[in-house]
Amino acid sequence: MLPHVQDIGRLIAAILTDESPVKFGGESGPIGPLAQQLINHKSVDILSGSLRSLGDAREKASAVVFNIYRARELAQGEVDQVQVRSYKKFYERLRAAQTASSQCLDKIDIMFTGHVGDYA
Repeated sequence: MLPHVQDIGRLIAAILTDESPVKFGGESGPIGPLAQQLINHKSVDILSGSLRSLGDAREKASAVVFNIYRARELAQGEVDQVQVRSYKKFYERLRAAQTASSQCLDKIDIMFTGHVGDYA
C-alpha cells in the first residue's frame, strides 16, 4: 500500500500548492484538474479496500480515505466540470487527508524499519 499512500500524498500536496481555493475565489465553484483527478483516483479506492491488512497504519490510512471520501461528497458535476459546494470544507478535508497521509507513511516506515525517517 506504500505506493498508493505516497501517490495520494503527492497529489494532495500538488493540489494544495497549485489549486488553492484562493485562485478560484468565492465560497463555491469549480475545482482544478488535479483536484478532479483526486475525486476519481483509483489509489483511494484501493487503499480503502485494503485497510484491514495495514496493521498499525490502518487508523491513519482510514483517516486518509475518510477525508477524501468526504471531499468527494462535496463535489458534483460532470467529469470535466466538477464543482464543490464549499471550497472551505473541500480544502479542509484535503488538508486533513494530507496530514493523515504523512502520518500513515510514518507508521508504515516504523512497521518495516522500526524507526522514522532514516532515508539517508
